Amino acid sequence: FIKKLEKHHRVELNWFWLKMLILFSILCIIGFFCGKIYLRQRRLLKYVRHLPTENGLPLVGIGHRFIGQSTTGIYNQLIRISESFENPSRYWFGPTLIIVVSSPNDMQTVLNSPHCLQKPYLYSFFDVENNGLFMAKAHIWKPTRKLLNPTFNNKILSSFIPVFNEKTKIMADNLMPLSHGAEPFDISKQFFACTLDMVCATTLGAHYEFQTGKNTDVLECMEKYSEVIAERMVKLWLHWDVIFKWSNLCKVQMKLFEIIDTLPKEIHQLKKKQFKKSQSNAVEKSNESEEFKEPQIFVDELLRLESAGLIDDRMVADQIQTIIVGGNETTALTSSHVILMLAMHQDVQERAFQEIKSAHASQYSDTDAEVMTKLNYLEMVIRETMRILPVGPFLGREALEDVKISKCTIPKGALILLAFHVLHRDKSVWGPNPEKFNPEHFLPQKVAQRHPYSFLPFSAGPRNCIGIKYGWMSMKVMLSALLRRYKFTTDLKLEDLVGKWDITLKIVNRHFVRIEPRVY
Repeated sequence: FIKKLEKHHRVELNWFWLKMLILFSILCIIGFFCGKIYLRQRRLLKYVRHLPTENGLPLVGIGHRFIGQSTTGIYNQLIRISESFENPSRYWFGPTLIIVVSSPNDMQTVLNSPHCLQKPYLYSFFDVENNGLFMAKAHIWKPTRKLLNPTFNNKILSSFIPVFNEKTKIMADNLMPLSHGAEPFDISKQFFACTLDMVCATTLGAHYEFQTGKNTDVLECMEKYSEVIAERMVKLWLHWDVIFKWSNLCKVQMKLFEIIDTLPKEIHQLKKKQFKKSQSNAVEKSNESEEFKEPQIFVDELLRLESAGLIDDRMVADQIQTIIVGGNETTALTSSHVILMLAMHQDVQERAFQEIKSAHASQYSDTDAEVMTKLNYLEMVIRETMRILPVGPFLGREALEDVKISKCTIPKGALILLAFHVLHRDKSVWGPNPEKFNPEHFLPQKVAQRHPYSFLPFSAGPRNCIGIKYGWMSMKVMLSALLRRYKFTTDLKLEDLVGKWDITLKIVNRHFVRIEPRVY
């Protein structure tokens, strides 16, 4: 009995010491990571401790402000944070140090720095394996962008103009039945369908009929997908993939992505077959120099680069997906914002209409490259709309090395939040009433007096939007055609608009307008 008791006692002691060893190991691991975080934060704060800030909570920083918030609440919190202090300011979002930048000089420094080309880890939430131009790491983005820049040259873009006119006429005709009703409607739906038609038919060489009501599930899922990403970005606990993969939000994202991904996959396979067929039928020209390359549209150049072994199959798919989402959303949203602003400001709409009318041969004539050069006031209207309602009110970059700006050195590893919303409302730049819609902000003489980085609707620097010219051309075609066909009115007022953050700036009130056929 005594031997059994001694044996039992030894077993209990062994278990006790084993538990102590496990507990000690856990405490050591926790201590190691806490120490690592402390040393990292100490290093990060070395150069920015003097910057104005808001004291957050331990471990989460200001992350608690976003808990339980709607997309509108998230947007309001981002605005509040970016406007609370003068430029620059700092915050902790969990373990991440955020430096908020909103002055033209600092914007210029950051956007042109070779150490600030990296997008933060938050952008990987779109698709962790996606290496498209929008999300790719800097070392992948740089050579890829260089290879794809020629696909947006003037010659190729000019060849897209007939397609822009064709798709716009379909949109204008589809609006006619709505011109007989007294009820307002959300015109952004028509813009999203039209711009997606344009993107597929031009840069991707694939003709779909989104404006006839086909494939509407793709458009709906794109909008919901951005909401899911925005929600994950502000929920700190979902930043860890291990936790996110077990969440309901992950299940929703996967279902949406599966539907959205069908379009780029379908286009990829279709164009791949066409490319192989054209290659097999091609006849090499013996007198053609090796350096000469016929201009290629975006998707054809991707396939040529893949054939040459410069990019792989996955990269092609990623770029197609990026151009569909990026080329569609930014142009559609901006055009919708412009129509809403014109509907609110009848005097501006009338002046824009008169300019458009004088530049075109008739009410139904196409808008060509020469006509576009005459639409100066319309361009001012578009710019002012993008100032008031920037599609991307915020942009994130990661400092890969220490970067010196006006009042501090941004430390390596910090996240830089570029607050375009604040930049575009700076009273020292835009005068005492920056909230007022006034296209004359963009008179040539006023533009010449401002800092070149005081207005950044498409970002700037090396990693700006590759499709800037594409966006301008397509918007001018759409807006000039619609304003010749219809007069727009709305019950909404600028001061009543409520924004929400779904990665891009959306309007809760939507783009509700009424239209009536214009007497030409």
